[in-house]
Amino acid sequence: MRYCPNCRRINEAWPERCRFCGLTWNVRICRRGHQNPANAVFCGECGSGDLTDTARGGRIVNGIFRLFQGGGPFPFLMLIVKLAIPILILCVITQDLEAFLPLLVALVILIGVLKYAVGLLPSWLTGRASRYYRGRVKNYKDRAKRRDSRGK
Repeated sequence: MRYCPNCRRINEAWPERCRFCGLTWNVRICRRGHQNPANAVFCGECGSGDLTDTARGGRIVNGIFRLFQGGGPFPFLMLIVKLAIPILILCVITQDLEAFLPLLVALVILIGVLKYAVGLLPSWLTGRASRYYRGRVKNYKDRAKRRDSRGK
C-alpha cells in the first residue's frame, strides 16, 4: 500500500504512480517512460522537458506501510529475537543467570512497546496491513504447494 499526499488516498500494492491523481512519488517520468530523479528538469535519456509531477511528502505514512510490507508485521522485532536467541543459549550454557534476566526483561519491554505502538495506529491502517499480510502468506503457501506437487 502506498499513501498519496496529493489526493490523500491509499493505493493498493506499491505502484509507480498514484492510481487516483497520476502523480509519481520519488521519480519524474517523461512521455517515453524514462525515469529521472525527483529534482530533474529535463529527461536524462531523451532530453524531453515534459516530465510528470511528483507528490511530495507522506514519508511517515509510507514508512509505516513499508514496515508492514517487510515480510511480517514486526521485522525489527524478529531481528532482535533472532539476535537474542544465541545470547540466551550462551547464558544458559554458561549458567550466567545474571546476564539472562536483563535480556529477557528487555525483550518483554520491547514486545510491549511495539504492541502498544501498533495499538495506536488507526483501525483502517491495521486492517489493510493484516489483509495484505494474510494475502502474502496465502501466496507463499500456494507457491510451496505447487513446488511440492512438481517434486512428486
